Amino acid sequence: MSALSAKDRVLLTPELLENILCLTDVKTLLVSAQRVSRTWHGVAQVPRVQRALFLAPDCRRSMSYLYNPLLMEIFPLFFEQLYLEPNEPLPLTTMTTDTAVLGSNDFPSIEHILAKREAFARPNASWRHMLPRQPPLQGVSAILTAQNDDMAGLMGKSFWDEEKLVAVQRDRSHPYPTFNDFAHEMLRPATTTNDAGERVDMAAAFRVIWYRVPPDVGPEDARMGYGELVARAEALIHTTTHIPPVFSEKHPNVVELWRILGEVSD
Repeated sequence: MSALSAKDRVLLTPELLENILCLTDVKTLLVSAQRVSRTWHGVAQVPRVQRALFLAPDCRRSMSYLYNPLLMEIFPLFFEQLYLEPNEPLPLTTMTTDTAVLGSNDFPSIEHILAKREAFARPNASWRHMLPRQPPLQGVSAILTAQNDDMAGLMGKSFWDEEKLVAVQRDRSHPYPTFNDFAHEMLRPATTTNDAGERVDMAAAFRVIWYRVPPDVGPEDARMGYGELVARAEALIHTTTHIPPVFSEKHPNVVELWRILGEVSD
């Protein structure tokens, strides 16, 4: 029987294999490496590798934030700001089929997600449980503003306030918002009540703000409101509507993403 090669000895030593897996890109580690053998799959479950996969919080990281590269590739609309220059305005992405009223960008293509709908829609799909950032977000806030040609006003805020965060810490294995939590809130429609007492969708657009108050927010009170939320929540989902309200159907790509998330029944 021939002796094992140096390569085989390394790959069969769990401690050394763990070091190698931690240096592997997230997509390869998640999709391919764990399928090599039972040994590799077992090593991939250790805390250090789970942190590299953004499936466990890495609170020891003291350097600059590390955003999940796999989620950035699959859901780039959530991370648009990270690709911009510091003084470049953050675009709005529409939630509705009406883009003209807000001057927003059209909702991006999701063909790469629809092509693998079954994999993405699985309740136990890995992307649902991933953290969007290391160290993890302590919380996310959502804010709604309304605007016309002359003003922008702060209308309300919600999501991951201190009370909810305490409840999540009590009820879950780790207290941090996962990407599934994040996506649900980002795709939540802006609604109002019509004269008949029915809930209807308003034309709205949204964006994610990572630690930067956007330069196109109007009066000082709204700007102060943003600053307070960003300081407390670390990330901000900003939805804007028009005054007077413009009613519009949800963008078809938003509807499809909601179906995949399990929020809309077929």
